[in-house]
This record gives sequence, C-alpha cells and structure tokens, in this order.
Amino acid sequence: MLRRPAALACALVVQHLVAALDRYPELRLLDWNAHAVGQQSWSAADNVHLSRAGADALAQFIVDGLIETG
Repeated sequence: MLRRPAALACALVVQHLVAALDRYPELRLLDWNAHAVGQQSWSAADNVHLSRAGADALAQFIVDGLIETG
C-alpha cells in the first residue's frame, strides 16, 4: 500500500515522540487518533479538517489530558 508523504512524515514524528518517552519521563502523549475512532461527526465534509463538534472534542481531550497528568 502506498502512503502519502504527509502520512509518512506524521508516522516518523510519532515514532520520534514515542522514543522520547524513555528520555523524558514528564512527557505525555495523547492519542487523538485512537480517541476519535468512530466519531464521523468530528470531521468536516472534506474528511481532513475538524467540524465544530470535532474542534470542541479535541479541545476537551487536551484539557482532560492535562488534568489527568496533573
């Protein structure tokens, strides 16, 4: 399967962030992709950008992640 260059770049960034977890114990990663599975209403019609509901959900996801990590 061919992947778009942007997807490959994103995968590389994620790989580096995950590797950084060992070096920086205070680092926390929030997995938005896993959290947003099945939430079609969170995507705009172009399936690239967030809808208003998606933007609100992302903001709340970040707030919850910050609260959880203290």
